[in-house]
Formats: sequence, C-alpha cells, structure tokens
Amino acid sequence: MLQMHPMIQKSLTDLELSGILLREAYKLCGEWIDEQIFQETKRLRKTLKEHGIQVNREEYSQEGFVIYYPYVCRGYVDRFAVTRDVLRSEISIRLGKYVTEVGQIFKASR
Repeated sequence: MLQMHPMIQKSLTDLELSGILLREAYKLCGEWIDEQIFQETKRLRKTLKEHGIQVNREEYSQEGFVIYYPYVCRGYVDRFAVTRDVLRSEISIRLGKYVTEVGQIFKASR
C-alpha cells in the first residue's frame, strides 16, 4: 500500500503537466483512488495496532529484488520479505480493483 501512494502522486503530477483533453476527469479519478488507498492504509495500520503488531520502515536487499519489513509482535522481532515481482503484481491487482470501483460509481451516476 505504501508504494502505491507515490505512484499515484507522480501520475497526478504528470497529468497536471500534460495537455490531455480529459485531464480534469482523469485527475478526479486519480484523486479518488489516492483517497481510497489512504483510507485502506489507515484501516490496515489500525488493525495491526489493535493486534499489537508494529511494522517498521522497509529495508531493501543489496540486489534490490527483495523488500524487508521489520516488525515487532508480542515482543518478538523479525522481518517479512516481499519480492519486487510479488509487490508489482499486488499493486496491479489493487489498482485494477480501484479503477473498477470508479467505473461502477460512474455507471451508477448516469
């Protein structure tokens, strides 16, 4: 989730600088998606906190293929590893879900 916010922000910045005819429509959709990401991240952090799990800032392997997330749970310290390929796939799936939701909202409002 944390990697998605900067991606959306960069897309919105690029969109601002573009001359695309439907720029405002794309911008509104991007802002809505960014807000959904923020709310989902907020819910996830709250759930982790309720279960006594603290996740710290990510660390990258020297090769850059693995991202480690150190965590503390009930006094135990360890780290959770995610490969970049898995992360890319998850981001793609979640963005697809948000785009589908935007489409459903648009269709329902017509």
